[in-house]
Amino acid sequence: MQTKTSPNKEHTNGTSFQPFQSNSRFFDRNEFARLVSVHGAERNSKGFKCWDHFVPMLFCQIAQAKSLREISGGLASANGKLRYLGMKQSPSKSTLSYANQKRPWEMCRSLFYQTLNKCQYLAPTRHKFRFKIKLLSLDSSTISLCLGLFPWAKFRRAKGAVKLHLLLDMMVTPQILYISQQVARRMSP
Repeated sequence: MQTKTSPNKEHTNGTSFQPFQSNSRFFDRNEFARLVSVHGAERNSKGFKCWDHFVPMLFCQIAQAKSLREISGGLASANGKLRYLGMKQSPSKSTLSYANQKRPWEMCRSLFYQTLNKCQYLAPTRHKFRFKIKLLSLDSSTISLCLGLFPWAKFRRAKGAVKLHLLLDMMVTPQILYISQQVARRMSP
């Protein structure tokens, strides 16, 4: 007896693959290739393309993976579906580590601003609710860091962290971004 499998099947780590696949379609491969060419990001690379590096980094953000092992293992659990994302196989931890060290960060910055411009263009200009003054929201998030790599970010005896303060307008556009040392916990009302 054959059983039907759902395209939204749950994987071993409890996350669905479909939301990740639809998020990766948001990025235009031609524009991505242009950014790679402009920044020379694939210079001296042997087989591990920038798109093969970007997909695991996007997966890391969506799945909230905290280590290269989680990224590599999470993608390996969906190995058959990676071809839909333009990848042949899940990268190893050492390959990801080397790419993180050697690829130019400027390409990621350009990709961020390109994506932000696309989001601002696609965002609705009219809303149901109108406010007389500009509506702003303030968010602060703690980003954990490794003390071995960032000794200046000492938070506790064996932990490192920085605090990211972000001021957003109604269109979810960053107005002010400030990074400070994580000294005290956020105060709640």
